Amino acid sequence: MEEAYRQARKRGEQGRRRAISQSEHPYLTDLDSLVAQLPLGQRESVGLRDIPLEMVVGTVTKGRQSAFSCNFMPLLPFSTEFARKWSNLYDIQVTEGYRDPVIVTEFMHRFYVQEGNKRVSVLKFLDAPTVSAKVTRLYPGTWDSVESRLYGEFCAFWRVCPLYEIEFSREGSYETLAKMLGRNLIEKWPQKKVDYLRHTFLLFKRAYLRAGHARLPQCVQPGPPAGYADGYRRKPPVQDLARAGHCRQKRRGQGRSCRSAERR
Repeated sequence: MEEAYRQARKRGEQGRRRAISQSEHPYLTDLDSLVAQLPLGQRESVGLRDIPLEMVVGTVTKGRQSAFSCNFMPLLPFSTEFARKWSNLYDIQVTEGYRDPVIVTEFMHRFYVQEGNKRVSVLKFLDAPTVSAKVTRLYPGTWDSVESRLYGEFCAFWRVCPLYEIEFSREGSYETLAKMLGRNLIEKWPQKKVDYLRHTFLLFKRAYLRAGHARLPQCVQPGPPAGYADGYRRKPPVQDLARAGHCRQKRRGQGRSCRSAERR
């Protein structure tokens, strides 16, 4: 128990130092600050969902922000009550698993934890792919930026094919994907078609990561919505392979490059 926490805290310190050295925000992003100066739309409950942990990027309020590094690993000493609770949750997860879902807010295709930050931290430490969550979607107040229009297209796609993992960087890509599969963005897709797309995407993702011989940096955070700045330079969002845009990737031992789909 203690050893697991010390390893997690070591990862947190490494992530924090790496972020500072690159002039990035070293702690979790909090949604309240992120949207403080932005026009917001309505909230919608989308119920209990399994969400990708790699898309859980922050917390809703500032309260727990500095207790975690930007990679969601803990930072507080082992002697604290926080560390003891984290360790207890770790023991529960490895022996019997969690029964209660976390509570999150979804904003612009990213998730911010309202309740369950330590559980998310433990699951990220264990490299779990998903977490069960009660999700509330917060819509932007305007749709005049490229980012918000892309998010609107994602929401239309999600209503007929509820997959969070696939994210595009070019407008119109969700409609193109639907047409390639003989579907549209109006009628709900059969579950077999949804399962087929999920399975195909995950196979493609694994092949892409193997070809690159690298994992994505844990501290890379999605860029802020249009109109937001917090004084830190943010890296452009780079995530696996799901975007329709292209990235150049050199093959090991070869001089030529390949074109592959990019995620985020």
